[in-house]
Amino acid sequence: MKKFIMVFAVLLMTAAVAVGCGNQQPADTSAQNQQPAQTEQSTEGTQATQDTQITEEKAKEIAYNHAGVNVDNIVEFGIEFDQDINRDVFEVDFTADGYEYSYDIDATTGEIIKYDKELHD
Repeated sequence: MKKFIMVFAVLLMTAAVAVGCGNQQPADTSAQNQQPAQTEQSTEGTQATQDTQITEEKAKEIAYNHAGVNVDNIVEFGIEFDQDINRDVFEVDFTADGYEYSYDIDATTGEIIKYDKELHD
């Protein structure tokens, strides 16, 4: 009886695997169905996907407003577009008024994901 149950269990598992594998659709690799990834080039050399809803300028504005700095007091600046696993992000870094600021801003929503403020050496 144990042998019968074991054989039945193995057959049942094999059938389940075969059915699961049989339902998969093969990937369509024909040239007409492949579309190249579309990106747009910003004026500062970083790339953003078409899903991006805010610009680099807007990301800078969000960071500056949050930090409460005057644009005229910024002595160093950098911005980079990064495609994280779950979202597109603008990484904004700048130095002003004796502090270094670092911001990660969601490129779709404009939400500040994280920020840091350190005394500049």
